[in-house]
Order: sequence, then structure tokens, then C-alpha cells
Amino acid sequence: MRQNEQLVDLTRPLSEQTPVYPGDPSFRVAVAHEAGDVGFRLAQVTTGLHVGTHLDAPRHFFAAGSGVDGIAIAKTVGRANLIRVTPHDGIVRTADLAAAWERLCERTPRLLVSTGWERRFGETDFFTGHPGFEPSLFAFLKERDIVLLGVDMPSVKYGKSDNAACHSDLLGAGIVVVETLCALEGLPPAFFLSCAPLPLVGLDGSPVRAYAIVA
Repeated sequence: MRQNEQLVDLTRPLSEQTPVYPGDPSFRVAVAHEAGDVGFRLAQVTTGLHVGTHLDAPRHFFAAGSGVDGIAIAKTVGRANLIRVTPHDGIVRTADLAAAWERLCERTPRLLVSTGWERRFGETDFFTGHPGFEPSLFAFLKERDIVLLGVDMPSVKYGKSDNAACHSDLLGAGIVVVETLCALEGLPPAFFLSCAPLPLVGLDGSPVRAYAIVA
């Protein structure tokens, strides 16, 4: 990093207290070896792959879809934009996204959307009451050659509840979906982003360590 650059962590910490989507496996830690017994400590983690800040692979919604290891790492690292929007009646309007996009001085193929929902993390409705997009989101992203969409919500959906269609559209088009990002509200409109996953062969998602480098 250069002297005038700042690193902003966009990742939720993972622990056994990290809330998970209702019905998903929780993050669990077991100690296999203790230093006092064998000279070193070794812990074992058991978790769902969509816990905390994570990305989705096509396998998440397509039985024959590619796994995390099939995602080009270049999609998850590079220049990115942030758009701030205010949902209306629980909906992120595509017209608001388009207007904010037109105001950007630098446009990139990676887009993070801040709705303010990150402030609800840990509340009972964080997973069940988050905003949704209009179905026209898909055309908006495709027309602008977006390869990664990141959100401060735990999932992406159309309207109030259509998770399947939204994921199918985006993942089917090769758009990487990154969910449960945090600290978006303090980002500028353009920055360097890294949110690379582990190369988990054939699997449907991966926790990521997401961060921004801001000049």
C-alpha cells in the first residue's frame, strides 16, 4: 500500500456467535490438539459455506453449476464502485441504481450496493426482512458488463421473497454474488477491492476476507 492509501475491512468476523441464515449450519470450532499435550494447537472448524461475509458459486443454485474453484479470481479482485441507494417499501429500484451509476466518474465491472441494511446485522429480521431488487436488476448489470455484485444484505432476491430467480439470473450469467458485506457506508465511489474465495473444489460458496484499498 502507498502512504496515502487506507485499508477498509469489509468482512464480518467469524465465531460461534456469528448469526447464520435460519436453517443453515452454524460456525463451530473443536480443538483437535492442545499445545500442552502435543506441542502445538490445532483447531477444527465446521461451518456452512454461506456464513458471514461470503460469495456464491453457480453450484449454489444449479446442480451442474461450477463450484467456487471455477470462479476466475480476477472477477473478485480489482477496481470497484460503490452505489448508495435507499430502498422504497423494501425494494431497491433499478432507476435509482442507474441514476447513481451515471454520477460515477470512474466505472468498473465490480459493483457494491449499500442499502444501509448492514446496520441491522444481529437483529432478528436481518435475514428475513432485507430489501429486494427489481427484476430489471439483471438487465442493468448485464448492460454494464458487471462481473461482481456485492451487497450489505445476507442474500439477493427479487421483490419481497424471490431468491431463486435472482440467484439463477446472476449466477447463471457468471456474475459473482458477494453477500453480508459491512463498512460499505464509509467507502468512496471507487476503490480497489479484494474478496477472493478459497478454491473449494466443486462447492457452492465460500467465506471471503473482503477489503477495500482507498486512496
